[in-house]
Amino acid sequence: MLDPRSPDFSNTPACARRPAGWHAARDARAAAERPQVSIVTPFYNISEIFHETARCVLSQTFQQFEWLIVNDKSTKPESLAILEKYRDLDPRVRVIDRPVNGGLSAARNTGYAAAKSDVVYQVDADDLAEPTYVEKCLWFLRTNPQYAFVKSYTSAFEGQEYAWYQGFEQGPRFLQENLVHVQALIRKSTWEAVGGFDEANRGGLEDWEFWLGSAEKGLWGATIPELLEWYRRRPNNQENWPNWCDPAKREAFVRKLHERYPRIFASAKHFPQPAAHWPLPYEAVREQLPMTNPLAAKADDKRLLLVLPWMTMGGADRYNVRLVQQLCKRGWQVTIACTMHGDYSWLPDFARLTSDIHILPNVARPCDQPAYLRYLIESRCPSTVLLTGSELGYRLLPYLRSVCPQPAYFDYCHIEEENWKNGGHPRSSAGVHDLVECSMVTSEHLKRWEVSRGGDASKIEVVTINEDPASFDVGPGARSAARAALGIGPDERVVLFAGRLTQQKQPGVLAGALRRVLEGAKAAGAGGIVALIAGEGPDKALVERELHAWLRPAPQAGQASADGRMEGASRVHMLGSVPADGMPALYAACDVLFLPSEWEGISLAMYEAMAAGRATLGADVGGQRELVTPEVGVLLPRGTREGEIAAYAEALLAMLRDREGLARMGRAARERIERHFSLDAMGERVQGLLLAGVARVRGDAERQRPLLPSRLAHELATQAVELQRVNAVAEHLWHENQRLLSGGQGGGQSGGHGGGQAGAGLAPSADPRQATIIELRRIEDSRAWRTVEGLKRNALYDALAAARWGKDWRLLEAKEPPETKLQRIKASKAYRLIQGMKSTPVYRAYARKRYGG
Repeated sequence: MLDPRSPDFSNTPACARRPAGWHAARDARAAAERPQVSIVTPFYNISEIFHETARCVLSQTFQQFEWLIVNDKSTKPESLAILEKYRDLDPRVRVIDRPVNGGLSAARNTGYAAAKSDVVYQVDADDLAEPTYVEKCLWFLRTNPQYAFVKSYTSAFEGQEYAWYQGFEQGPRFLQENLVHVQALIRKSTWEAVGGFDEANRGGLEDWEFWLGSAEKGLWGATIPELLEWYRRRPNNQENWPNWCDPAKREAFVRKLHERYPRIFASAKHFPQPAAHWPLPYEAVREQLPMTNPLAAKADDKRLLLVLPWMTMGGADRYNVRLVQQLCKRGWQVTIACTMHGDYSWLPDFARLTSDIHILPNVARPCDQPAYLRYLIESRCPSTVLLTGSELGYRLLPYLRSVCPQPAYFDYCHIEEENWKNGGHPRSSAGVHDLVECSMVTSEHLKRWEVSRGGDASKIEVVTINEDPASFDVGPGARSAARAALGIGPDERVVLFAGRLTQQKQPGVLAGALRRVLEGAKAAGAGGIVALIAGEGPDKALVERELHAWLRPAPQAGQASADGRMEGASRVHMLGSVPADGMPALYAACDVLFLPSEWEGISLAMYEAMAAGRATLGADVGGQRELVTPEVGVLLPRGTREGEIAAYAEALLAMLRDREGLARMGRAARERIERHFSLDAMGERVQGLLLAGVARVRGDAERQRPLLPSRLAHELATQAVELQRVNAVAEHLWHENQRLLSGGQGGGQSGGHGGGQAGAGLAPSADPRQATIIELRRIEDSRAWRTVEGLKRNALYDALAAARWGKDWRLLEAKEPPETKLQRIKASKAYRLIQGMKSTPVYRAYARKRYGG
C-alpha cells in the first residue's frame, strides 16, 4: 500500500517489490459457475499495461469471482494478441467480444448484462487495486444493505501522483463536481434501476452521470477509509474527454445533468443520505456468514492469523512487525486482523511483509466483527491463531474456539499494567490458559506475575523480544555523520530518550532529571550536553514546558560551530516521531539511552540501544533486570517523584563524566545481545512453539471439537461485543465530562452527512484522524461553507486561482490529507469571517431561536 509518510507511487500493487500473494481458489470452476462478485473490465486497444491490471485482479484475496473482459472491437494487433492470452487462462475469466465499438458506457453495460453475480466490481483496463480491495468492499455491501455501492480512498499514479481522501461520504458535493473515478463495487440492481450507463455519452464523465442517476433514484454509497484503489493518470488524461477538458462541452454536459436529474439539483435536501448503522445494545452476532471464500490449502502449509488491536508507534507493534518478518522469512503465510479504531501509522511497515491485512472497524459493524474473524479463519485455514494486545480478541476466544476449533490458538503478552483493568492483557491471558496451546510472555517476571493471578505455569513460555545487532551496523564514520546531521559536535555528550511521551514513561521525571543535568553542567562549566527526545504523545507539551529554556530546533548539517558545539550551549531537541529506519542514526549519535519508566515488560528501546553498543539508564521494573546487567547499564528502583528525579540526574551526570566507562558498557551490551538475544533466536523460538502446538491439536481429535454449543458460543460473542460498546460509550462520556469540567469549547462528534464513510460512527473513538475527518465533514457540509464553495465556481475565480496555483488548482484540495485540509480551512479568511459572524449578537439571537438555549 502507499505509505503516506514517504509516498512511493511506483510501488503499485503490480510491483515486484510487493510481498508475494498466496491466495488461490480451492475450486476455480465452482467459483466460475456461482461467482459471488462479477468483475467487469472494458478493453479497447490497450497496451501491455493490461497485464498489471490482470495481475491485480487474479491476485485478489477474494477468489470467488468471474472476470468479464469486454472487448469493445479492438483493432490493434498487439492488443488482440494480449487479449488472446486470457481467453483460456482460467475458468473464471470470460472474454466477451462486442460486434461494434460502442465506447466505455456500452462496454460496461455489456458486462453488467452478462454478469452472473448480484454485485459487480467495475475496473478499467489500466487501473489497479490492493489485494484486499474486493474482499473488503464485498463484505461491506453484504452487511450494509442500505448502501448501493462502495469504494475506497485512491492513490493516483503515473501521469500525476497524489493520495485522494474523498469519496461518497461527500454526498451533495457531487452536485458540483465528480469527486471519484469509476472503480467501485456496485449492486447490479442499482445499475438496473438507473438504466445502466448512458451509451450516447462518449465524451467522458459517464461515471459522474451514473452516480447522480443513482442519487436521483434515492441510492447512494459509502467509502472505506483506506488507500486501496490505484487510478492511472495519463499525462493527457483530460484531453481524451471533451466533457472534462472543453469548457463549452462541460457546461453543456452539466446543463444536461440538471435537466435529467431535477430533483437532486432542486435542493441538496433531496440528496440521499443512507443512515449509518449505530451499535445497538446486545445486537446478535450473525450465525450465517454473508459470504464465503474457500481458499486452497495443504496440510503442511504454515499459516498464521495474527489478531492485533492496531498498528501504532511503540515497542509492542515494533515487535509485531519483527515477528511477522521472522515468520515470513521461514515460509509462513500471515493474515493480520486489527480490532480497534486508532493510530495506524505503522500499517505500511506491516504491508511490506504481507498484503493480507484487515482493519475490522473500517469494514465491519461491531456486531459483525466476530463473524469477520470467523470468516477469515474459514477462508484462510490458518494452522495457528495468535492474539496479542486485543481486548476483543481475548473476549471472543471462547467463540472462536467453538466455531473454528481446527487451528492451534496462542497469545503473547508484553507487560502487566496494574493501573489498567487490574493488570491489563496479562490478566486476560491468565484467565484463558485453558483455551490456548501456549501463552508467550516477554520475561520470567511476567510469567511469575501471571502464575500469581491463577495462570497455568505449564502453559506459559518466555519468548524475549530480542534485537538484530546487524540493523545497527551503520558503518564507519556513522557517529560523526549522525552528529553532524543534528548539529552536534564530536566532544559533546548526548542523552537519548526514545518512546511515547505518556504516563508509562514518566515524562515529568524525564524532564525534571534532564533539567537538573543541564543546570548542573552549566553551573560547573562542563560544556555542552545535548538531549534528544524522539517520540510523540499526549504529554509532549509537559516536557516542552519543563525544558523550554533549553529547547532548540534540531539544526541541519553544517550548523554546528567550529568547536563542535552550538555556541557551547547545552540544549534539547524535540525530534517528534522518528521512523524505525531513522533510529540507528540516533543511537549512533548518542552516548546513553535514558528511559525512566513507571512500568515496563522489557523495553524494546533497551534492546535497541544495547544492540547499537550504547549504555542504558532506566527503571528497575518488570523484567528489565533480566536484560540489563550492571556490566551494560544502570537500573534504579522506583521511588517518589522528586527522589527519582534526583537519583536519575546524579546517575546520568556520573555516566556522562566517565567516557571510558560508557564505552566499556556499550561493548558489553552489544556482546550480550549477540550471544543471548538475537532476533533470529526469537524467530526460531516462536516457530518451534507454534509448530509444537499445531502437532498437539492435529494429534488429538478431542481438541478439534467445538468447545461450546453453537448457541452459547454466539451468546458469549454477543456479550463480548456489548462490553466493547459499553466501554466505548463510557470512555467517550468520560472524555466529554473532562472537556466540560475544563470549560472546553470543542463540540462532540458529529455524524455530518449520513452517507458515508465505512466504519465511521460504528463506535465512539479516540482516534485523532477519525475526529479530524468528522470535524472536516461537519464544516464542509455546513450551509455557510457550501455558500463559500459555491462562490468559487465561476469563470473569474477560476482564472484568478489558475494564475495563482496552476491550472489543476482544484486537484490540490482533493489531494490533501484531512489533517492538512482542516488546518488550511481554519486558516482561511473565509472561515475566520464565518466564525467572526457567528460571534455577533445577531447570529447568537438566530442560533438561540433555531437551536434553543
